[in-house]
Amino acid sequence: MFKYFIKISVRSILKNKVNTALNVASLTIGITITLLIASFAINELDTDKFHSKNERIYKLSYGNSSLTPGPLNGFLKSQFPEIEQTTHLETRQLNLFSPVVQYKNNSYEIDQYYSADPGFFEIFDFEVVQGDIRSAIESPFSMILTESEASRIFNLTNPIGESVSWKGMKDFTFTVKAIVKDLPSNSSIQFDGLVSDASIIGMGGSRYAENWGHTVYESYLLLKPNVVVADFEEKLQENLIAHYASELSDKASANDAELNPLSLHKLTEVYFDKNLTNDSTNRGNLMLVNILLLIGGIILLLSVINYINLTTAQAGSRSKEIGVQKLIGSNQRNLVFQYLSETTVISFFAVVIATVFTLLLIEEFGQFMNVNGGLKFHPKMFLILIPTTLIIGFVAGIYPALHLASKKALEIIKMKTGKNNSGGNLRRSLIIFQFSATIVLIAATFLIFKQINYIKDKELGIPDDQIVYAKLPFPILAGKKDIFRERLQTIPEIEEVAFSSNIFGDIEGLNSQEIDGKTLNFATTWVDAEFIKLYNFELTEGRFFQKELQTDVNATALLNEAAVREFQVEDPFKLNIRIPGGNAKVVGIVKDFNYKSLHNAIEPLAIIYLPRQGQFVNLKIAGGNLTETLDKISTIWNELAPGFPFGYNFLDQNFEKLYTKDVQMAKAVSLFSLIAIAIAVLGILGLSIFLADTRTKEIGIRKVNGAKISEILSMLNKDFIKWVAIAFVIACPIAWYAVSKWLENFAYKTTLSWWIFALAGVLALGIALLTVSWQSWRAATRNPVEALRYE
Repeated sequence: MFKYFIKISVRSILKNKVNTALNVASLTIGITITLLIASFAINELDTDKFHSKNERIYKLSYGNSSLTPGPLNGFLKSQFPEIEQTTHLETRQLNLFSPVVQYKNNSYEIDQYYSADPGFFEIFDFEVVQGDIRSAIESPFSMILTESEASRIFNLTNPIGESVSWKGMKDFTFTVKAIVKDLPSNSSIQFDGLVSDASIIGMGGSRYAENWGHTVYESYLLLKPNVVVADFEEKLQENLIAHYASELSDKASANDAELNPLSLHKLTEVYFDKNLTNDSTNRGNLMLVNILLLIGGIILLLSVINYINLTTAQAGSRSKEIGVQKLIGSNQRNLVFQYLSETTVISFFAVVIATVFTLLLIEEFGQFMNVNGGLKFHPKMFLILIPTTLIIGFVAGIYPALHLASKKALEIIKMKTGKNNSGGNLRRSLIIFQFSATIVLIAATFLIFKQINYIKDKELGIPDDQIVYAKLPFPILAGKKDIFRERLQTIPEIEEVAFSSNIFGDIEGLNSQEIDGKTLNFATTWVDAEFIKLYNFELTEGRFFQKELQTDVNATALLNEAAVREFQVEDPFKLNIRIPGGNAKVVGIVKDFNYKSLHNAIEPLAIIYLPRQGQFVNLKIAGGNLTETLDKISTIWNELAPGFPFGYNFLDQNFEKLYTKDVQMAKAVSLFSLIAIAIAVLGILGLSIFLADTRTKEIGIRKVNGAKISEILSMLNKDFIKWVAIAFVIACPIAWYAVSKWLENFAYKTTLSWWIFALAGVLALGIALLTVSWQSWRAATRNPVEALRYE
């Protein structure tokens, strides 16, 4: 019996080639997009789950800051039996030495290099492909590289045992002792290279390792099984506060245990945690994942709606076939099963083709979504494909199957072929839903791009055009900064030269202070006096730093207006800001400006006059031949720091990087909106063909009686115009609400202009009319004699 149903199903499918092609094409597109989005979502949501102990790994933070002091891990492991292992990562000391290594007279800028302790590979399961990982992480002057980094520097099959020179005031020789597989994109920890903590001590960087007053490490714990995390976290906080109070009151930094309690963050949740700051963690965008899953569901639903519409539309043309089958003895159950077999076979073909397309496109889609290493077709997909096939087949076929199979045989036979209005109301409702979804996606796409353009064009309150910055190499940091400044000032195109500890758009420094019994957090940056002029700060009260006053150096600070509001003090000039080695007196208030992403409102900022601490050079360059100016800077750089490449960046590009995820989402939404439109077009095309065919005789009679082509077109198109109008009314509030919720992620928002919603409706109407009118024109220009002969 099953074989018979399959045979009948295939015969019926081949008989209706046009509708079958439209159904399969629509479903294939919808399922392909759904599988691609599901692959991306699984990849994102499975972040860090490849570590076998991921359920017991936690990241530590002081308040929201991921930076912890060096002795913390040793103290915790010795005091708390609930801890199985600890580890930490650190990069700031490495960056103090140099961001350059040299191999065979070739210099390579390095990024994402960290020092780590021996516990790192006991906690994390990064795959080792070559070398002895234990020796590499324990021995001084040993190096661990990823496969890609090893290939970039050595271009050798086996780089184990090769040596590089770590450039600095003094060069250090490192030996490659292990290679790990390139880290997956869904790892919150990303690195190109690791060196042992013993290496840092050997390079003279041990001052942070045993100092509770410097928070430079990112720490992780591996808890023993069955530890109640909430209770343990409370125990940690209480014990650490007591430890600070009794043992470390004269050594503790601003991030002490009471002002910013120690917190635990589950490793698998760190990737999407937007509250953690001051860390090197790779961050994901949970909103992007949720939006794409929603869009994927809508696209699949649009495909299924096409299938349902065309299936119910065809039901009337098969009335005679069903009636004859009932007369010769087929019962209702067999007829329903036959109908469902047909829809399931079509679903099966669509799923198979969609799977092939997914496998062909998944790598390109991964690149489009900026997934490092590309996406892979996850085995979990097969758990989706099988029920998807059955559900689509059932949903598409159950209504017409039950409708026709429930009627009496003579009643079905008397129905005129093609004239059955089976599912008319259902079809109209589904078409309106399709148009509504399409209008929502079009409007959302326009509004997302409008917001992105708004934040890119918004004035920050500081200049960001023609400002170049670069991280200073160790030879310049260690005594040549004044010479470097003087040499740069000989270049006519350079208007200002300033040094700073941070770059706007990437401020990491976080300070904490208790004022009037409240713990207040604020960002800090250390600058020289020229920094004020370069960025053209506007003073609202007090004064700027005075270079001539020796008492200002290392002892004065500026606050922005946001800091004054946050501190809520009557006289901010009585405040002293804690800094390494002492305090800085507030001497001036500057007007607020945006120094971070426009996702956030302007936050409190303290600008500290510590001219010797600047690791970055900031250059204001006049218009003209920028390339020639950069070449002049590079020449001076190479003279003062030979072997250190001049790696410069532009400040405006640094701010643009803050919106990479938003641009990525805009591109993804626009792509999927186009696909949704394509699916809607396929559905409208199939339905217009059906509607035109069912009214063939009516069209012929109208033409014989003198009806114009325009009147025929109007008759065939008016229903679609009405449906789009209803969809527009439904879609506008939904689109407005959805985009408003997304805009809540920004402190600075564009306006939701009415014309965007109107444009989305006009485009949807235009697409519908262009699609329908092609088929309507064919029907309206047909010879009326052929039309009357049709039946």
